[in-house]
Amino acid sequence: MRTNLIEQEKPLPAFKNNNVLVVFASDENYAMPLGVTIQSLMDNSSIKNNYDIWVLDSGIPDEDKKVIVGLIDGKENFSIRFFDISKIVEEYKDRFFTSEYITVAVYNRLFIPNIFYQYKRALYLDCDIAVKADVAELYNVELDGKCVGAVLEARCNEEHGRKIIGDKWKEYFNSGVLVFNIKKLLKNNFFGRCIEYLKANPEPITWDQDTLNAVCAGDVQLINERWNTLNMYSWYVTEKTKNSFIVHYADRVKPWNGPTTLNAADIWWSYAIKTPFYEKIIEKNNLNKRKLEKRFGLRKPSLLDRIMNWFDR
Repeated sequence: MRTNLIEQEKPLPAFKNNNVLVVFASDENYAMPLGVTIQSLMDNSSIKNNYDIWVLDSGIPDEDKKVIVGLIDGKENFSIRFFDISKIVEEYKDRFFTSEYITVAVYNRLFIPNIFYQYKRALYLDCDIAVKADVAELYNVELDGKCVGAVLEARCNEEHGRKIIGDKWKEYFNSGVLVFNIKKLLKNNFFGRCIEYLKANPEPITWDQDTLNAVCAGDVQLINERWNTLNMYSWYVTEKTKNSFIVHYADRVKPWNGPTTLNAADIWWSYAIKTPFYEKIIEKNNLNKRKLEKRFGLRKPSLLDRIMNWFDR
């Protein structure tokens, strides 16, 4: 199977040293939020590391791809490449349960070990997050030989957890931020076991997340919750959110379609305004630009700001 996955394009490492492999998965719907997430990652990166970014592409428009790649102009330690995963997914789409809000793209992360088999590990990130710290630290977190590193799912109750992984239900994790131990996952036939699980459970409640938890049960390294702090409603904003390394907007209401509902939306918009997608996001979601900028204290960088930022690189 590995050979088949690599036939169309070989994802060779972009850098030789201090390489951080970051993988996203997106379709047209999440192309602009992806750009914002990458901007936040860049703003909190270190010149000491090389960031090899791959996007598992499920139909991102070429125009948006150009804008996303343009985000790293002048950043010699960044690379952004796209991997067309549509043909691969086509073979398995009958196994992937979807809904009004969930597309096949959520299952793309299951293919990561087979696609990036040349690497020892990979960091997977959802597109609905804001990065506030250097992800190189997360990428290099100690996995203690486990197949995956992840943060506990704050919303999991005992009934659901036991249904998926039995007595280990307290280790049920969120699948939005994952560190893959690629070599071990390949050795354990991770993808094959995922497909078997989906065959036996054709309508998982939380889609890829249930699948990952079932397949990786007992082989998970739990990591600091600051690396995946869920932020869903206005009342949920706590010190945890303020002190987090990654804010994950995991509910259906996102910063771009419900900014007045999420108190921590200001974090996301502080990065969005730095991207060429800013105006398009406002227009697409019928937002009042003046009120939005006043609410969050936003200001588009002036020409002088952009010049100073260029010299600071």
